[in-house]
Amino acid sequence: ICEGSSKLLLAPGYYSRATEPGEVYYCFGERVRCPGGEPGTCAFGRDTSTIACSACEIGLHSRDGICVQCGGGDYALVTIVGILGCIMIAVLYVVLMNEGQKSKQPGSLLIAALGMGQMVTIVQQLTVVQQFKIDWGEPFASILVALEVMAFDLDMISIGCVAPMEPVMKFATRTLMVLLLFAVASVVHFGYLAWQRSRGGAQAGKGFQISLLLRTAGTLFMVFFISLCSSLLAPFRCNQHPNGRWTVQAYHGVYCNGEGEHLSMSIIGGLACL
Repeated sequence: ICEGSSKLLLAPGYYSRATEPGEVYYCFGERVRCPGGEPGTCAFGRDTSTIACSACEIGLHSRDGICVQCGGGDYALVTIVGILGCIMIAVLYVVLMNEGQKSKQPGSLLIAALGMGQMVTIVQQLTVVQQFKIDWGEPFASILVALEVMAFDLDMISIGCVAPMEPVMKFATRTLMVLLLFAVASVVHFGYLAWQRSRGGAQAGKGFQISLLLRTAGTLFMVFFISLCSSLLAPFRCNQHPNGRWTVQAYHGVYCNGEGEHLSMSIIGGLACL
């Protein structure tokens, strides 16, 4: 928007730096973070030095496009999600252990586990649909956003309040999240063996039973396969801005140019594929 007298104003949803007013970026995703107006203007709490107001200032986290102060609820959310994740892995371990003991296996437990697995798969498919960046109507749009936690979207649980991360570290953590799940499964497995040996249970003399641990790890990999593949491809999904530059779709502050942070993310994604 040009009001004359060399005064340049940006429309809502667009951003340019005060030092480079002609280099205009479109604010993909949450457009509210770019209110428009004079170059260099971002929504409250946004770092004006980042590309298209993509990052919050230190000590803040994003909520509906606005950066707000971290509170007790944000720390509690991270803790609750972590605890629930550990509980779900423990339940999966018990189900798979009972599956190997057909005579002791409750049919209802197996059916519930199969149903849960199907539900997780459908949820991950919906998170892939959300990445198409289609303007869905409500309440479907809100449902898709809420389900992004199943795609290892760390911003959904306000991880920045606990451990602020640069885009490359955030991508690496998201990509290697499955390894963390494997580590939790290992703790559950060896904890169960230690408990059995302390009480002289039937499993005490059967060694480490690595096959059960591998079965649990393989099931976790199968369950989160869609989310894992989607995360690995993140550096190769880019958006083009009005100034001709490209940025990563999921990480608005990273240029798609095969250099610097983008190169690091591409290497991490390629190695993770192996």
